[in-house]
Amino acid sequence: MSSLSLEARALTLGPDRLAAAIVTAVAEATAVANQRTKNALREALTGLGEAELAALGLHQAADLTERAETTTPPTWRTDP
Repeated sequence: MSSLSLEARALTLGPDRLAAAIVTAVAEATAVANQRTKNALREALTGLGEAELAALGLHQAADLTERAETTTPPTWRTDP
C-alpha cells in the first residue's frame, strides 16, 4: 500500500471505527505484499520455518494469508 484515500462517508464512522478500518486495510495490504514476496522468492525461502519468515517480516495470520492468496496472480503461484 502506497497511499490511502478516505471517502466522505468514512469520516462518519467515528474515530474508533475509522482507526479500526484503517488498521484492517493496512494489515490486508501487508499480507498481500508478504504473500507476493514469498511467492516471488519461493525458491530462496525454501526450508525456512515460520520463525525465520517472521524474522524477515514475512509472517501474518493464516486468515490474512488465505485472503492474500486470492489476490496473487496465478502466474506467480507454484504447486508445492
